[in-house]
Amino acid sequence: MRNVKESSTKVSAGRPRSEVSRKALIDTTYQMLREIGYERLSIEAIAARSGVSRTTVYRWYPAKEDLVIEALIAFSSFAHEIPDTGDLVSDMAGLVQYVLEHDPISLNRESCALTLSALSGSQQLAQTYWDLYIARKRQDLREIFERAKVRGEIAKDSDLDLFLDLFHGYLLFGLLVRPKGSVSITAIKAALHRLIRGFHP
Repeated sequence: MRNVKESSTKVSAGRPRSEVSRKALIDTTYQMLREIGYERLSIEAIAARSGVSRTTVYRWYPAKEDLVIEALIAFSSFAHEIPDTGDLVSDMAGLVQYVLEHDPISLNRESCALTLSALSGSQQLAQTYWDLYIARKRQDLREIFERAKVRGEIAKDSDLDLFLDLFHGYLLFGLLVRPKGSVSITAIKAALHRLIRGFHP
């Protein structure tokens, strides 16, 4: 896989890219990553669904990795959608609700399994996914936690990464291991309440 910084900024020589076509490619790539996973994803399939010619796709993105990286960058931030309800549990639950409404496939059992399978099979993809997707989302979440610290809901020295590891572990266990393979907002709120107790001042 190419250097992340190089891949995410590289544009092949030639005619300027059409923003409409570029958005179609990015949206399609992100959706198909959720549906079929990285390993089964191909430039040909992306081109066919997006309506952009293969020649154009290859001119802009010489390798599948280049297109996937740009898609991850495009969907990496939701800072402008972070709720501010005055309560940590409500903020976190609201964020999950937003994801369910705007990117429902992301918390789908099959989608999560495909993503984990792809990451476990490629150290480079795992690093890229962490750097350009997970780490950026966690950075956005710091705003929620800093407000909670000011309100006294959690200790000022609370470890955000540990909290999110535990919370995401709960989500993944519920999606992938439990027989029903789903996690409701009600269950998420209850889990957050119990988790926060361990981070009280």
